[in-house]
Amino acid sequence: MSPQVRTRRIVGNITLLLGILLGLGGGLFYGYAVNPVVYGNTTPIDLAGPYKEQYVLMIAAAYNQDGDIARANRRMQVLGLTDPAARVAAFAQQSASRGTGEGTLTLLNNLAAGLSAEITPTLKAPDANNEAIAELATATSVPATVTPLVATLVPTSAPITYELLEIDSVCDPTRTTPEITVNLFDSDDKPLAGIPILVKWENNADEFWTGLKPEVSLGYADFAMQAGTLYTLEVGGSALPVRGLIAEDCEDAEGRAYSGSIDLVFMRK
Repeated sequence: MSPQVRTRRIVGNITLLLGILLGLGGGLFYGYAVNPVVYGNTTPIDLAGPYKEQYVLMIAAAYNQDGDIARANRRMQVLGLTDPAARVAAFAQQSASRGTGEGTLTLLNNLAAGLSAEITPTLKAPDANNEAIAELATATSVPATVTPLVATLVPTSAPITYELLEIDSVCDPTRTTPEITVNLFDSDDKPLAGIPILVKWENNADEFWTGLKPEVSLGYADFAMQAGTLYTLEVGGSALPVRGLIAEDCEDAEGRAYSGSIDLVFMRK
């Protein structure tokens, strides 16, 4: 093979390789920067594992408040789980092994037990000539049991009030979004999870829950505020709402304006 032919082949191979690399680079740039995929109209079944766990914890917190196991079961079904009770019990076991606090474990075990109790075995139609089958068909089914990891549950039936212990308007430039934070404790200074907090502003209302960020505290919850908006906050259906909450105007060390946050601490009486 002559040197000229060999040189042309080398140049051709290098050109081909450069073309492939440029094509791949251009495709990646277009896909990630120019026209990235935007997901919409998705359902909870499409969530990644950690987000499904957060979704289950929200269901458990809601069930702890309203006691509606049928609604909790319907919410679990949208995750596409074939055996919701077993999956929630397994999630509780995994959470316990990770050192999750008692409040979260209580919520999960309470939900697992409720889902197990709702399962009713399918029975065959009774045979008129077989009294044993007829008796079985009319008998009350025995629910499957889930051994709770934590025995103490947050009471939901008795009237409960929450006392505001502290309220602070905070200017902290590291908190990039103005927020209302709530820390909720019982009389023994133990954080309380699964407690609903209602926030109202103008003609709107929203609800958030303690315990959804156990890495901070089981009694912690937060809500993003809008600057210049007045908010009213109610904890656990308490008859004593906290009114007039608004983000304070703050300024950082370089003179740039930003909105502050409000931190509240409540104790259950």
